[in-house]
Amino acid sequence: MNARLLKLLMEGKYICPIAYNPEYRILEDEAVREDVNVWLASINMRLARLPGDGAFFMAYETVPESAITQLKGELLRFRDEYGDAIRMLDLIRQCKAENATCSPGERVQLAELVMAVNESTTLSAQLRSLVGVIHSSGARISDSENLRKLLEHLAKDGYLIVADKVSESYQMTGKIDQLYAVMSYLDDHNAIEIREAADQLDLVESDAVDAGGADVPGLIGSSV
Repeated sequence: MNARLLKLLMEGKYICPIAYNPEYRILEDEAVREDVNVWLASINMRLARLPGDGAFFMAYETVPESAITQLKGELLRFRDEYGDAIRMLDLIRQCKAENATCSPGERVQLAELVMAVNESTTLSAQLRSLVGVIHSSGARISDSENLRKLLEHLAKDGYLIVADKVSESYQMTGKIDQLYAVMSYLDDHNAIEIREAADQLDLVESDAVDAGGADVPGLIGSSV
């Protein structure tokens, strides 16, 4: 069994054709997925997958009582902790050409963002509203540098990978789908109160799509 593949899963990575293409191709083999599930079962984990041809990740086979409290907290904190990533990605979407969707495989170049922000006071204001949210950003540095920091921030969090260092071009990864999947779930079920979270767990497990059962994408059994 591929040691790097198992290591990535244990680290909570989202294995997609953009960020981890060799490992993703390996997991396309049903026999390999079965072997991985046998290996993960010994630690009460299994292989899961985001909808469609989405990224593979690790999830609990049976959610232990100790994880339910964690799940409640993560669902309740999700908007606050990951809403900033949504805002950054939305800024990128608005900077790009019409019909941009911020989907896995889509490319984004720093120069493209800089040009769009320089030509729009609205986009510039949106970028400035993210100062303090973007890692190492600042009100006293240029929009160009803050945009560079924004791309680096999203890359560090796994939503982008560097496609070309020279042109400062990036490509969106399959982890984008995880972000939108959970946001969609929360929108469908409204704000989840702590007292309701345990009951909502059943809804979560029936709504999500994966490779061997059901989860809240990215919240059960993986690092986000």
